[in-house]
Amino acid sequence: MKYVFFTFIALFVIGNSTTAHAYLTTHKDAFTVDGETAVFIIDYEFGHEHYDLLLPFHASHSGSTTRDSVGYRIVDTDGTPGAGTAYGVVLSSVTRENMLYRIPKGYSAPFRLLVLYTRDASEVGKSLRLEVTHLPFSFSGVRDLSLNDTELTKYVSPYVTLHKGALIRVTGVEVNTN
Repeated sequence: MKYVFFTFIALFVIGNSTTAHAYLTTHKDAFTVDGETAVFIIDYEFGHEHYDLLLPFHASHSGSTTRDSVGYRIVDTDGTPGAGTAYGVVLSSVTRENMLYRIPKGYSAPFRLLVLYTRDASEVGKSLRLEVTHLPFSFSGVRDLSLNDTELTKYVSPYVTLHKGALIRVTGVEVNTN
């Protein structure tokens, strides 16, 4: 009986979130800076008309499933995890409180998951993308929830192909002041 109650509450909360435009992705991008480092960006919005929401500003490449971190992974076109080094952070202008962003009820706020990924030597010529594996949030700090797998399919970047070194290097710029 206890599980039926929690399932009902979760469906109610998620159902209300959808009708209140509580979460949606707004932009996804991936590009390489120098052929060896990829930049992955996923922009999204969260908010709810009846509850304050708390979301993490930390991001974890290990696929974290805690309430304090957005989990992500970098995969190639076959779904094989990347062998390189990644660092991610969630950016927003929302007030931070106790290691979390707080969105007041009645408002929605933009967030940007920004991940820098440096390829491993074995990944020359591979196409990689970012997939969010865990996006936790809570209503008024009371109940820990997260997006389900179906919802997370929208939190995926385009592929970017990594190569060896930059295609074009700018070595100097001359400015004519006449």
